[in-house]
Amino acid sequence: MKHEPYAYTKKSDFLADAARLRRGLLFLEDRSVLNRTLEVNGKTIPNRLLAQPIEGGDALVSGAPSERTVKRYCELAAGGSGVIWMESISVNQEGKSVPRQM
Repeated sequence: MKHEPYAYTKKSDFLADAARLRRGLLFLEDRSVLNRTLEVNGKTIPNRLLAQPIEGGDALVSGAPSERTVKRYCELAAGGSGVIWMESISVNQEGKSVPRQM
């Protein structure tokens, strides 16, 4: 399938494209479930939003977080996700997939 960029501003445009592409994309009218808290092992997660792990490659060569790494995680936290899944972190230099991995 050819990639088609999107810039939906209306729900009806999205739903029309989903029907046209016949991909069975689900559209949840009631998104309140995303704001519900969740208890996991005695910890309360404030909502159902998750920031997926990405390998930033912006740590110091030593593996320590750089100012940019800290800023990136602060931005993720400010975004309101209930969980921030950390990126891959190597326990030694030989295990790094990129030179500036934590």
